[in-house]
Amino acid sequence: MCGRMLLSLILMFAVGCATPYQKLSGKFGYDDFRITEDVFEVSFSGNAKTPASTVSRYVFRRAAEVTLQNGFTHFLPMQEADQSLYGEFYTSSGTTHYHGGQNSGSSWSQGSSSGLGIPFRMPAITMRVRCFKPPLPESDRLIDATDFLKYNFPESLEQMMPQPARDNDQQVSTTKDTNQDAKPTEAEADSGVEKPD
Repeated sequence: MCGRMLLSLILMFAVGCATPYQKLSGKFGYDDFRITEDVFEVSFSGNAKTPASTVSRYVFRRAAEVTLQNGFTHFLPMQEADQSLYGEFYTSSGTTHYHGGQNSGSSWSQGSSSGLGIPFRMPAITMRVRCFKPPLPESDRLIDATDFLKYNFPESLEQMMPQPARDNDQQVSTTKDTNQDAKPTEAEADSGVEKPD
């Protein structure tokens, strides 16, 4: 346990940027698994440079993606747990000591905690969701997965769109532009009949 925590802390100070939205790599990123047919657990863990608000948004993003990827349209947050790691680093006589814990209640330490400590917090959230598709139950807590991604992470929605659908959208747009740019033929101009859009 302490060895894994120490590795996480070393990685935390080695990384200079906030954790991007990515599949779990080492200790940081999103993860998910299916519990039952319509219940999933999603999580996101960030390094010390990642704001807690960003981690919260990423958890909802993953919930929305999982909802759509599994053929559902809406999701309902059921349980949410703060799994953030926190603590302080202490350095004395060239040796680094640390202590801290997890919001879930566990704690850990190595060495003494005397002297001036450097506080840290690595935000992490786990959320359990139930997914739905029409007919939907009556609940003001239901979240439309497509709408959530549309207004918060449109790039995610675009990536999830099947390739043929993206091609069709581009083809329709190109055809529309071509029709708008087309000029009437000489015969049409002579007859005075306007070419339909």
